[in-house]
Amino acid sequence: MGGQGELAGPDFATDGIALAELRDLHSGRVGDEAVLIVRRGEECFALGAHCTHYSGPLAEGLVEGTTIRCPYHHARFELATGEAVGPPALNALACYDLERRGDRLYVIGRRPEGAGPGGNPRRSCTSALRR
Repeated sequence: MGGQGELAGPDFATDGIALAELRDLHSGRVGDEAVLIVRRGEECFALGAHCTHYSGPLAEGLVEGTTIRCPYHHARFELATGEAVGPPALNALACYDLERRGDRLYVIGRRPEGAGPGGNPRRSCTSALRR
């Protein structure tokens, strides 16, 4: 089965993404890390783009409620925290903070392992689309 392969898509840290272009799932990168931005209504989440079980491409997965499911073996991850909540994955996804600047959304940093979306609301992935 596939690995992480070559990085593709916009660099969300330097170029960001126009809100008008943002779909439910949008693949890109932050430097040399593949990142997936998931939009759920007025909330956005930025996560590692590959399943921690077998590197499945989460951009081809299914968003169900507050989770994303890997297309390979159906591991599930919480959007807000990256935590693995359904086997066979045991390890969390990388989780990133987002910031809205005008009509663009930027990834502004990787959260420390285990850090939730609390703290400064400008840095919270769950408030990135609100003004």
